Amino acid sequence: MEGLIKGLAKAAIDALDGGDDEAPRRQRPAEDGEEEGREDRDRSTWAEVVSDKKGGEPEEERRGSRPSRQGEGWERADGRKQQQQQHTSAHGGGQSQYEGDDRRDGGSRLPQQQAPANWSQQQSEAWNAYKRPPSEQEYSEDAGRIHQGLNLEPTREELNSLSEACGRLWELDMNRLVPGKDYRIDCGEGKKVYQKDDMAYGNLFSWLGDDVFTKPTYSRFCALLDNYNPHQGYKEVVTQQEKHEEVAFIEEIARTAPIKYLHQYLVMKGVASQDYDDFKTMLSSLWFNLYGRCGNSSCSSAFEHVFVGEIKGERQGENEVSGFHNWIQFYLEEAKGNVDYKGYIFPRRRGESPDSETQLLTVQFEWHGVLKSVSSSLIGVSPEFELALYTLCFYMGGEDNRVNIGPYTVNVKCYRMVDLLRVYLEDESWERADGRKQQQHGGGQSQHEGDDRRGGGSRLPQQQAPANRRQQQEGEETDDGGWETVGEKKKHGRPQQSEAWNAYKRPPSEQEYSEDAGRIHQGLNLEPTREELNSLSEACSRLWELDMNRLVPGKDYRIDCGEGKKVYQKDDMAYGNLFSWLGDDVFTKPTYSRFYVLLDNYNPHQGYKEVVTQQEKHEEVAFIEEIARTVPIKYLHQYLVMKGVASQDYDDFKTMLSSLWFNLYGRCGNSSCSSAFEHVFVGEIKGERQGENEVSGFHNWIQFYLEEAKGNVDYKGYIFPRRRGESPDSETQLLTVQFEWHGVLKSVSSSLIGVSPEFELALYTLCFYIGGEDNRVNIGPYTVNVKCYRMGNNKIGSAFPIAEN
Repeated sequence: MEGLIKGLAKAAIDALDGGDDEAPRRQRPAEDGEEEGREDRDRSTWAEVVSDKKGGEPEEERRGSRPSRQGEGWERADGRKQQQQQHTSAHGGGQSQYEGDDRRDGGSRLPQQQAPANWSQQQSEAWNAYKRPPSEQEYSEDAGRIHQGLNLEPTREELNSLSEACGRLWELDMNRLVPGKDYRIDCGEGKKVYQKDDMAYGNLFSWLGDDVFTKPTYSRFCALLDNYNPHQGYKEVVTQQEKHEEVAFIEEIARTAPIKYLHQYLVMKGVASQDYDDFKTMLSSLWFNLYGRCGNSSCSSAFEHVFVGEIKGERQGENEVSGFHNWIQFYLEEAKGNVDYKGYIFPRRRGESPDSETQLLTVQFEWHGVLKSVSSSLIGVSPEFELALYTLCFYMGGEDNRVNIGPYTVNVKCYRMVDLLRVYLEDESWERADGRKQQQHGGGQSQHEGDDRRGGGSRLPQQQAPANRRQQQEGEETDDGGWETVGEKKKHGRPQQSEAWNAYKRPPSEQEYSEDAGRIHQGLNLEPTREELNSLSEACSRLWELDMNRLVPGKDYRIDCGEGKKVYQKDDMAYGNLFSWLGDDVFTKPTYSRFYVLLDNYNPHQGYKEVVTQQEKHEEVAFIEEIARTVPIKYLHQYLVMKGVASQDYDDFKTMLSSLWFNLYGRCGNSSCSSAFEHVFVGEIKGERQGENEVSGFHNWIQFYLEEAKGNVDYKGYIFPRRRGESPDSETQLLTVQFEWHGVLKSVSSSLIGVSPEFELALYTLCFYIGGEDNRVNIGPYTVNVKCYRMGNNKIGSAFPIAEN
C-alpha cells in the first residue's frame, strides 16, 4: 500500500474567482542534438517579449522542441483590440501600426507593448549566464549585507498575528514597483462578474519601465514562465535546464528580505529547519514539485497554476482558465496579444473603483480566447513577496486568511490538493456572488478560484493540510483523487508524510510507537467498576471520558452544518463543505496518522476481491500496536477479560482485534471483498454488480474530512433531529447527514465528530461483544443507539451510532 495523497500548493489572489485545473504540458525533451540550440531558443514567453534578436527566425525554429503555441491553434480568431497582425514585433505578436506609441485610438487594444530599448542586450547577456549550472551562476548580494542593521526577526505581535506578519512582508518588499513611476495601468470601466461585454478600451498595462526586468528576481522569474504547457492534462517533462532555472530562482529570492523574514518566522514557529539550505529545498519542493490534477499525473505544480495559469479544455469537459494570478505573466501575455483585458470587476463598496495607483485589482480577461470571468492579482509586487506571502499563509494559516497588506484588507485563500497548498487572495472590498454550491454545477467556473472541483464544481476549496505533512514528497506518484491499479485492486493516492511515512514502511517490530498510556498517566484506574460491568451504557460513557485524544470543536476543527432536511429530500442544503478547518497538529497524533494510512488500502466498489500487500499488513499490525497503548483500548481489554470474552494475554487480545477488524470476508456473494474496517470506516459503493447504486458504511469523520478535501464528497446538509429545536451547530459531535461520495448518494448517515480512532474502535468492539443489534447507551452528552450488524456470529457487518435525542 504505497500511495500518499499528493498535495498541491496553489497560491493566488482572487476576489471572486473561478475554476482551477490542469493543463496539457510540455512535449518530449529535446534530443541530444537539439539541446544546445534549444537552450538559446527555448524561452518563448521571456525571450520573445524582451528581445528582438530572434525576430528573423521562424516560430518553429525559435521554440525548438517546446510545443508551438501558434501550431496548437493559438492565433486569435478575431482581431479585436489588436492591430498588429501584419508584422513581427519584439513581443512575438504583430507589429503595431503605431509602433512605439503608448496611446490607444478608437477603443481598440493598443498594439503590442514597446520593449524597453536596453532589454535586448541585457537579456542576451543574462540568458547566457542563466544557462550555467546554478552553482556556477552569479547572484545578487545578500539583503543582510546591503541593508546592514535591518532587523528581520519577527516581533511577538507578528508571531501572534498572521495579519501583522503579512503587513511586515509588505514593508520588506524593497523590489515592489511604484505606480506611475515604474509602470502605468488603465483599468478601463467596471462590470459585474456575469457580464461578458468588453469594458476596456485597451490594454490594462500601457507602459513598463526599462529597468524592471534588470532586477534579478524579476528576470529569473520570467525565465520560468515558459517552462509549462498551459493546457491541463498533459504530463510535464522537466529538462535539466529548466531544473537549473528553478534552483537558481530559489537561490536568488533567498537573498531577499521577504524570504529571509519568512525563514525566521517559520523557524520560530517550528515549521522550517534552521538550516537555510534545507529551507530553500522546502520552498523548491512546495512550489515546483509536480503533482496530478483531474486524474492526470505529473501535469501541474503550484508555481504553474498560481503564477503561469492553466486552461481546462476538452479533456476536462469544460473550457476555462484557472489560476493565473501574477501581474508579470499578465503583462507579458498581454504584450504578446495572448491576453485580452475585459475590464475590472465592480468592488463591493460603491465609490471605491480602482485607478492607475491601485495595486490590488480584480479583473476579467481572456487568455488564448478562453474566458477568466474573475481574477484578482497584486500589481507591481515583487516575485519574492508573492511567494513569501502565499507560503506564509499556507504554513501558518487556514483556508481563509484575512490580513492587512499595505493599504489593503484581503483574504488570502489557501486551497490545498489535500496535502499541499493551493492559495489565492480575496480583496475584502470586492463584490462576491452568492456562495451556494447549487450555482456552480454544470461545469461552470467556480467563484472560488482555488477550488479544484470535480464533477460539476459543487465542492468548496481543498481543506488545509496539516503542517507535518507539508514536507518534500517522495514515494510513488499517484493522481489526486484518481485510481491507481495495484494487482486486482485500485487505490487512492495518500498524503505523503515524508519522515513518518518512511518509518511506517518498516516492519512493525522495527517501528517506534508512543509511550504506554499506563506510564504516562500513572495511577489512572482502568479497571471497570461493578456498575460498568453491569451496564453497557455506563461502560460506553466511561470510554468517552477516557478518550484523551478527542478533538475540541472550535479549537481543533470547525464545521458548518448548513441547513437541515428530511431524509427523502434530495436538494442540496449546504452552502459549502461540512469541514471548514482542521488544526495543523491533528495528524501529528500517532493514532490519527496510523489510522490515516489505512484508508487507501481498499477499493470502495463492492464485489472486487481485495489483495492485501505485505506493506498493508504491516500498516494494520502497526495501527493495532499503536492504539493498544491508549487508554480506551486498555480499558476495553480489561472489560472483555472480566467478561470472559478476551484472553488475559495482551498480545492475544491485539490479535483478536486485528482479526475482528481486518480479516476479509465475502459480501453480496463475493469472497474476500470486504472487511469490518473497510465497511465501517472507509465506506463501500454498491454498483452494477449488486443491482443498485448507493453508499454503504462510511461512518468515520476523518475519512469524510479527507474525501471532502479531495472533492470526492459533496455534503448535502444535516438530517433534521427527531425533536424540534435541537438542530446541530458547530459544537455538535454526533451528526446525521446526507452526502454524495464519488457522485453516489448516501441519503442518511450518522457519525461521531472529532473522536479518536481508538475510541471508535473500542466503542464498536465493546458493543459487538457485549451488546446486541441495538445498544442504547449514553456517551458524553448524547443518548445514542449503537447499531451492530453481524456477518455470521464472529464478524462485524456494520456499526454506527444513531442519535436517540
